[in-house]
This record gives sequence, C-alpha cells and structure tokens, in this order.
Amino acid sequence: MAPAYTEWSGGVIVLHKLCHILNQLGENTYLHPMVEEYPLSWKNHFIKIKAKIKLKYKSKKYKTNKMFQTPVINKLTKDDLENSIIVYPEIVSGNPLKAKNVVRWFLHHPGYQTGNVNYFSRELYFSYGAFGRDFKLYDSHTSDTVLHVFHQMNDIYNEIGASEERKGTAYCIRKGQGRKIIHDLSDSILIDEKKHEEVAKIFKRVKYFISYDLYTGYSLFAIMCGCIPIVVPDENLSLTEWQSDPKMRLGIAYGFEQIEEATKNRKAALDLVFEKK
Repeated sequence: MAPAYTEWSGGVIVLHKLCHILNQLGENTYLHPMVEEYPLSWKNHFIKIKAKIKLKYKSKKYKTNKMFQTPVINKLTKDDLENSIIVYPEIVSGNPLKAKNVVRWFLHHPGYQTGNVNYFSRELYFSYGAFGRDFKLYDSHTSDTVLHVFHQMNDIYNEIGASEERKGTAYCIRKGQGRKIIHDLSDSILIDEKKHEEVAKIFKRVKYFISYDLYTGYSLFAIMCGCIPIVVPDENLSLTEWQSDPKMRLGIAYGFEQIEEATKNRKAALDLVFEKK
C-alpha cells in the first residue's frame, strides 16, 4: 500500500520502486492506494462507505512512475487477503485492508511522522537503514535483513557539466521544520520543492549541501553531483544514534567538523549507491 507517486517524497519513491523490483524479479506485485482504518461505529460505517467510493475515484487518478512496472489494484478478493503479503509503510495505522499476512516497512522510526503507533502481533517488520531497528511488539518479528531500496536517478544526478570551481551552499529544511538555521544564508539556495533537474544543477555548482532534515535521500544525490552533504546534528543524537550503520554514514558529514571524513569516503559512498538496485 502506497501513496500516489510524487518525486518530492523519498518514502513514496522507494515504495513504488520496491513494487517495481519485485515484479522485475518475477513476483506478482501490485500497488494499492492508501486507505485508513476506522473503529467500529454507525458513524464510521458510513465513513467507510464514503471512503470506498472515494478510493474508486482516486484510483483512476492514482499516479505512478511510467518507468516502473507497478500495476495498480484497488479491490482485493478474499483469496488475495488470505494468501498474499501486504506491505504497509510505518505510517499506516492498524490493518486497513484486513490482510492475514502483514509486513511493515519502517521508512522512518515508528510514530515519527504521525505520533501514533497502532500495530498488531504476528507481523513482520523490515527496517530501512536503522529506522525501527529497536522496535519490538509482542509476537511480532523484526527481520535481521535491512530492506534498503534507492532510486538513483543517475540520468539527472551526476557530475556531467559540474563546475570545476564550486562556491556557495545549498540547503534543505524538509522534515527539519522548526530547527534553528545555523549557516550563512547570504550565498545559499533552498532546494525544498524544486524539481530534481533544478536541484541537480544547483548541486553541480555549489560546494556544500546543508540538510536540516536528519534523514534525506538528497544527501546521496549531492554526493553523486560531487557536492559534500552536511547534516546539521541533533544535539540529542550522537553519531551512532543518528545512524548506527557505518555504511549509511559514508560520504555524509554529521556536522561541519566531519567534512574531511565525508570527503575521504566519497568514493566508497558512490560504490555503495550503485550497488543498490
């Protein structure tokens, strides 16, 4: 289950990409538009009917990436619900599709986006990087396998036409909304809500990309363009608490004092990026 495709959400992109990869591997995989779970009541009974009508309408306008093999399904049979595996992102509350076999993919820490965690027993959890690695629920299981999908977009993010002499910075806020701006804005470009092509052009001419979002795929895109990404640290998170997997830290400076280390590890970071399918 996934929201409609948008190029501005890394979580949405990788949900669609996972469906594509599974189909490329020979599995029979579909995208299902997002639906909500409602507690039992007469009022919610009518809300659910309205939601089903809305889903039917929404499915016709449901956007996918035309480059991906991602067929869409909006109605599941009893056999589907009994014998298929439903993958929910961590933001989904409960089991709105009433599936027997539920997998949750933690694209962020459970509850971070919604402030609510409503999961059930007998579910299987996969982490994206370190997200949710320590989450435990009675009679559910967190896989030791880290499910890390990345859509490179290397036709856009690359060093073709990059400036030999870089100057200035780019920065993003995104999920870091409300954090204190600590860098000089006089020669800095905000990339939030810009199209990928425009962001790539910026990354190819600036020296540093400063992120107030602790976890964003734009850090990797910056590396691909020869720009050094710097994540502004959370004072409550040490380096290993921010990102426990050393591979996930390659090429990224967690604070300005880590710039030299990030520069040294850039090639290793690129090698890792292009290992991902």
